[in-house]
Amino acid sequence: MTTTTATTTTAALQKYLSSYSLALAEDPSKGRKVVATSLIERGSIVTTSQPLGTVPLKAHRNEFCNYCFRKLGASQYSTTPLKRCSRCKSAYFCDMNCFKNAWLSYHQYVCRPKSSDEGEEDDEDKEKDVLSMDVEMLERVALNATRYHKRKAKMDQEEEEGGGSGSSSSNGHDEEHVEQEEESVEVTMEAFESLMDHGNKHSRHVQEHFAKVAQRAMSKTYLEDTPLTQQDLIRFMGRFRCNNFSIYDQQLFAIGEGTYPVASLFNHDCRPNAAILFDGALLMVKAIDDIEPGHEITVAYVDIAHSRTVRKQTLKDKYYFECRCDRCRDDNPVGRIDAMLGEEIYWKRIGIY
Repeated sequence: MTTTTATTTTAALQKYLSSYSLALAEDPSKGRKVVATSLIERGSIVTTSQPLGTVPLKAHRNEFCNYCFRKLGASQYSTTPLKRCSRCKSAYFCDMNCFKNAWLSYHQYVCRPKSSDEGEEDDEDKEKDVLSMDVEMLERVALNATRYHKRKAKMDQEEEEGGGSGSSSSNGHDEEHVEQEEESVEVTMEAFESLMDHGNKHSRHVQEHFAKVAQRAMSKTYLEDTPLTQQDLIRFMGRFRCNNFSIYDQQLFAIGEGTYPVASLFNHDCRPNAAILFDGALLMVKAIDDIEPGHEITVAYVDIAHSRTVRKQTLKDKYYFECRCDRCRDDNPVGRIDAMLGEEIYWKRIGIY
């Protein structure tokens, strides 16, 4: 998202974006932006983004597979009932394959029989539910980040011992045409580590919440040998707040939250040329206009049906930037028309905002 910072693009991320005819370019006002390197036609998939961590909303855990986020009963999926984990009785999966993937990824660490104390936690207030969800997201991302750093350290050591001769094909720019690649762990982590956390811009209350979540996550036994520090996890929380996506089903109802680092590279515009869609847990960026080479690809972070004042305030409060897109300025016809639409006085009066 616009919360990214202009840093040197690493080889794996560079190669991945290039395979989709995309590139990162520096921007004086936004830090950096994603631009097209060839024509992207309206209706085509710009790129996809794999989650670094996902958490289903509590109200929908028994309706969707907690791993792939597909709803049973949809035309292309099985209509058999979801299978509940027999041990923790709180996670649901569509089949044994999803259960095995979830088990290897994170579920083996968090799966345990419910105690009477944990049963009482279901009745905790809303604030504690939010805390629990944030801890769950942070734990999943921390587990994946720990695996990545340990594997990277091992590979770096092996490369040193071998004389540094094992990276001849890592660049991937020798070929003129590169087929679209699958998103590797390296790509996901490189994108995630390039996102800004906005540090002290968060309010004191929010920073205290981050510290509380990080402390709780660090107390987990399965994170005892992580190379990550509590301060690392606090920075992760800052990235979540400015970059997480709500996961929607086919009817556009929110069913969970996800950390999607590659999708977070795209900046906001109140008149975007691309939209975010989901196929289960897979995020897709889809072009809604023809995008010419060299043009920036943008998505909407907020509901663009809102008035300018509501849009700008929401973006400033959550993402810490002042929107200066065409719709938010009066020095062009689009902005002047947007200003004529007026404010949402009625909605404010009845307390919606």
